[in-house]
Amino acid sequence: MLSRNEENFIWDAILKNKYQSGSNENKIIDHKKILNFAIKNNIEEFPLQIFSQLKINDQQYQEARKIFNHKKLKTLSVFAAAINLFNDYVKNRIDFCSLKGTSYVPYLGIENRNFRDIDVLVSMQDLSRAVDIATQHGFKFENNQKFSKSMAIAHDDVYGIPRLYNENGILLEIHYRISQKATEISCKLSNDILKSKQKITFCDKQLYVPTQELSIIHFLYHATLKGNYDVGLSAIADYFKLMKKYKVDTEKLNLYAKKFNLIGELKSFDNLYLKHQDRKFDQISERNMKKLFLLPIYNKKLLQFDKAKGLNGKIKFLLNHIFVKKTVLARDFNIDNEGSNLIKYYFKRWGRQFTIFLIPFLLYPIERNKVKEKNKLINYFKKQSKY
Repeated sequence: MLSRNEENFIWDAILKNKYQSGSNENKIIDHKKILNFAIKNNIEEFPLQIFSQLKINDQQYQEARKIFNHKKLKTLSVFAAAINLFNDYVKNRIDFCSLKGTSYVPYLGIENRNFRDIDVLVSMQDLSRAVDIATQHGFKFENNQKFSKSMAIAHDDVYGIPRLYNENGILLEIHYRISQKATEISCKLSNDILKSKQKITFCDKQLYVPTQELSIIHFLYHATLKGNYDVGLSAIADYFKLMKKYKVDTEKLNLYAKKFNLIGELKSFDNLYLKHQDRKFDQISERNMKKLFLLPIYNKKLLQFDKAKGLNGKIKFLLNHIFVKKTVLARDFNIDNEGSNLIKYYFKRWGRQFTIFLIPFLLYPIERNKVKEKNKLINYFKKQSKY
């Protein structure tokens, strides 16, 4: 756990890319703890730059530098796989748009943004062909599954088909919508992204990227509402980088933020950007963002469980997530959703999710106060969306 001074160090490193020492310059800063925290949160570049300026070159610094460089090499291999796949999608007239890391590279450069996987949005009618082309590029479903229409379902928290991997372990996530709330199989944001996508050429390859305004909107949704702020501090660094490189139409961006109920989240990130630029900013909003982002990253299901009202609400939440709909089992295991042998797939699903969910829920009594504080802060920024 970081001390108050170490938290201040991390926060200043992200917001100002320097350590505001002042009266704190003689206080103890544990370099090892800071670097371990930075590695876990994918923000190594910031303390590494500061420690380099301070002539700190101990073993922990060298290990963190190696990890950071390894992530750079991983990014290069992931982007090479992505851009070759996307170029073939363009040639075959697949209705798609790159998302997140791969869509940022043409603007930020490959050296300024690490990422571990490939995210792409594909229209429903082209899912099968998109998977076929990905298979030609060496990507496969786990357990040698074959694509079927049952993989794309209108269900909360399911917004893409099962993951595909290539022989190098690179993950490909094919999404058919953005929103986790399933009123229908597609969503308004994914429809807008596909309708307004822009074709660009990068490294002699072609791909589609979102408009800059919709790229920011998708970024905000992914960094905040999608996982209850589980992306962590790297989201703030990404926002600063994007706003410096993009030429955003502010009026359009605000209209989209209203349309997708992200005004509060946009305001909170914009406020941090004002501080980053040494301009006048809202200190209360900045202080609450600091509290929110320096709290531990909790499984979003745990945060949702905490928000469920009363004992009955919490029991209902658990039952709904333990005994999922048959369509979810069919999607996860590529099976017919009828028949009496479905029970064995429930057990398979529980086994697969055991470590993901059991430990966070067992720790809930200990972490309850912090979980509640995080939900309270998330709700504070959501309320800023109301007029």
